[in-house]
Amino acid sequence: MSQYLPNTPPDSATRMLSAVFRFRQDLEWIQQDSNERSNWVARDPIALQYYYFSDLEKRFLLLLNGQTSLGSALKILAAPQLNLSWAQQLLHRVELAGLLSCRGEAVRGLRLSQLAAQRDRRDLMARLLNPISIRVRLFDPSRLLNSLDLLARLMFNRWSAIAVAILLPVIAYLVMIQWMRPGVRLLSSTDIQWNAQLGLQLLVAYGLIKSLHELGHGLACKYHEVVCHEIGVMFLMFLPCLYCDTSDSWRLASRWKRASIAAAGIYVELLIAMIASVVWLLTQTDSVLHLVSAHLMIAATASTILVNANPLMRYDGYYVLSDLWGVPNLGQQAQSAVRAMVGRIFIGQKLPDQAWDAPAWQIIPYGVAAKIYSLFLLGLILFGVWKLLNPMGLGLLALTVIGAVLLSIAIGFVANLRNTLRAVSSLPGRRTGRLFVISTLLICVCSWLVFFLPMPTWVSARAVTEFSSLKPVYVRELGELTSCIDGHRLLQKGDVVASLRSRDLDLELIEIDGKIQYLNEKLAELRFSTVNEESAAAKIGETVEQLAKAVDRRSIIQRQIAELEIRAEVAGVFVASGVQVAPSLTEASDKAAWRPVLDPSNVGSTIDRGVLLGWIGSTNEFRVLAYVEQNDMELIKPSTTVMIRWDGIADQPFRGVVRTIYGESVATTPESLIGDTTFNSRISSAGESIPYRPHYEVLVQLESPPAWLTHHCVATVHISTEPRTLWQSLVRYVQLNVRSQLVNDSRLWLRESSFP
Repeated sequence: MSQYLPNTPPDSATRMLSAVFRFRQDLEWIQQDSNERSNWVARDPIALQYYYFSDLEKRFLLLLNGQTSLGSALKILAAPQLNLSWAQQLLHRVELAGLLSCRGEAVRGLRLSQLAAQRDRRDLMARLLNPISIRVRLFDPSRLLNSLDLLARLMFNRWSAIAVAILLPVIAYLVMIQWMRPGVRLLSSTDIQWNAQLGLQLLVAYGLIKSLHELGHGLACKYHEVVCHEIGVMFLMFLPCLYCDTSDSWRLASRWKRASIAAAGIYVELLIAMIASVVWLLTQTDSVLHLVSAHLMIAATASTILVNANPLMRYDGYYVLSDLWGVPNLGQQAQSAVRAMVGRIFIGQKLPDQAWDAPAWQIIPYGVAAKIYSLFLLGLILFGVWKLLNPMGLGLLALTVIGAVLLSIAIGFVANLRNTLRAVSSLPGRRTGRLFVISTLLICVCSWLVFFLPMPTWVSARAVTEFSSLKPVYVRELGELTSCIDGHRLLQKGDVVASLRSRDLDLELIEIDGKIQYLNEKLAELRFSTVNEESAAAKIGETVEQLAKAVDRRSIIQRQIAELEIRAEVAGVFVASGVQVAPSLTEASDKAAWRPVLDPSNVGSTIDRGVLLGWIGSTNEFRVLAYVEQNDMELIKPSTTVMIRWDGIADQPFRGVVRTIYGESVATTPESLIGDTTFNSRISSAGESIPYRPHYEVLVQLESPPAWLTHHCVATVHISTEPRTLWQSLVRYVQLNVRSQLVNDSRLWLRESSFP
C-alpha cells in the first residue's frame, strides 16, 4: 500500500488514480466548532490518539471503503481544490497515523500492533534521552475526581471565575503598594537566614504548587464531564510533581470549553498566588510564614506568566492558543510549515495548498519563534544545571545530564538530515543544483562567522573593594554606650561616631568639684585669719598646693569625659568592625545572638577601653582588587576597560580600568569571598581557606566610585580582552579543559597508525 504514497512515487498518475484504499471504519468522529478549515476530530479507540480533519477531508476519507478507487472518490466530491497532489499528501498523513487498513483482519491487526510498538519505542527513547522531564504513570484518577466533584463545581463555575477576575487585580495592587514602601523587602528578611530546612520547605511547596496545577486540569475535566485517563508523577528538573492526561477533552465540541480545561492549571496557580499574597499582606515581616508566602507568591506568578501561559512552549498557553486559533497540533503544523519553507528556499519546492489549518504566512513565524525560544530555554536550563551542580562538587552529574540532552538533540538532527538526503536524492538535476548553490553559500557564511569574524571577549572574575588606607577608631575610656551610628556611613571630620557615659567619672567629677569649692572657702578663711593669727599664714601654702592638685585632677577628669564622645578625626566612610560586646559577669553569654559593638541593641552595655569600633577610609582612596584565575592572566593587559557589577545591584554597572597586575598568586582566599559559590575554595591542612586554582590580584581603578561604596563590598568584574573568533575560543576552551597528556597520546597514536 505504501508504494502509492509520496515517499515512494508511483509509476504513473493513472496507476495512482486507479488504486484502492480502505480507511478505518472504527474511528469515532467528533464535530468541533464551526471552522473554515478543521471541524472534525477522529478518535482512535486503540491508540487513544486524536486526529483532525476538515469536513472535505472527512467526506473524502469515508469514500475510501476498499471498493472505490482514488480517482472515483475525487470525481464524486468534485471540489475545485481536489487534485492528485492533495490526495497524496492526505493519504501519506493518515498512513503514518495508522488510519489506513490493510486487506485482511490479521494483516490489519499486525499493522496496528506494529505502529503501536513503534510509538511506544519512540516514547521510551524520548523519555530516556530527556532526563529534565521524566514521566511515570501511576493510576486512573476517576475515583479521586468523582470524590472532588463538589470542589470542581465550586472552582470552575462562572461566578467563581468572575470573582477571581475582580479580586486578582485588587490583591495585586495591594501587594505593589506594600512592596513600594521604604524598607519593605519581598523575598528576604534580615532576621531570617536561609538554611537547609527552609530550602526543603520551599522545594516541597513548589512541588505542591505543580501538583495542584495538574489536579486543576483534572477537576476542569470533571466539571465539563470529560474523562481523565491517566495521572502520574513528572520529574521536572528532578523536582517531583503530578501530571494528568486531558487528551479526552477533544471530545468537546466547544473550543472555549477545551481552552478552559487547558487554562485550568493557570487558573489554579493564580488562586495559589492570591492566597499567598493575602498571607504575605497579613503576616509579620519577621516570620517564616511571611517569607514562605512571598516565595510561593513569586513562584506561582512567575511560573504562570513565564512558563504555563507562554504559547511558545507546549504547556497550557500552547493548548489554549491552539484551541482558540482553531489549529490543532499547532506545533507539528508549524514545524511542518517551516520545513516546507526551507524546502522552498533550498530546492524551489512549492508550498503545498491546504496543508495546514492556518495560512502559511501566519503559522511559519510561530514555528520559527517557537524553535528559537525552545533552543534558548534549553541552553538556559543546561547552563543553570551546570552552575547549580558544579559548585556542589556534582560536575560529573551535570555533564551527564547535559550530555544526555545534547545526545537526544544530535540523534534527532541526524534523523532529519537522513530523511532530507533521501528526499534530495530523488530530485531533478535543476533542483539539486539550486540546493548545491544555496548550501555552498550558507556554508561560506557560517565559515566566515566561525573562523574569521572577531567577537568581543572578556574575562570574568570576583572582586572585593578596599580602602588603600584605614584609620582605626578605638574606645579610649571605659564607659556605658548611650548612642552610636548604625552601620556604614559617610562621615565628616568631627562627626560623632559613638557616645559613652562613665558613672565613676561623673561621681568623681562631682566629688572633685566639691573638694575644690571647700579648698577655695578654706583659702579665703585662712587669708582673713592671717590678720590675727600668725599660724594661719603657714597653712595658706599647703591649701594652695592642694587646690592646684584638685584643679589639675578636675582637668584630667573633664578630658576623660570628653573622650567618651568618640568623634571622626578625618572625613571618610566609617566601616564598623566585627568585634562583639563582651557580656558582664552577671549576664549569660548568648552565643547565637551575634551583634557587633555599634549596634543599637547594645545601648546600655559597658564597652572596655581599647575596643576597636571600626575604621574610617577616604572615598578618594578606594581600590578594587579582582582575583583572576591563572589561565586568564595571559589575556589581561593594563589600561583595558573593566565593567563592574556589585552583588545586589547587578542592574547598575560601573566602569573602570586595569591599573596594576600583580605577579604573585594569593596564598589564601580573601575573607569576603570565603563561602562564595563562584569562587571555589578548599580548606587546607592548616585550617585555612585556599583557592582550588591559583588566582592573581588585578588592581582596578574606578572612574566614578558611588557614594554608598564601602569596605569589602563584593562584585563581579568583566575585563575586556582582545577579540577572538568562535573557532579560537573553542580551541582555547579545549586546551584548558582537556588534559594535555590525553592530547599528546592521541597525536602519538595518529602518527604511529598513519600509513607511509
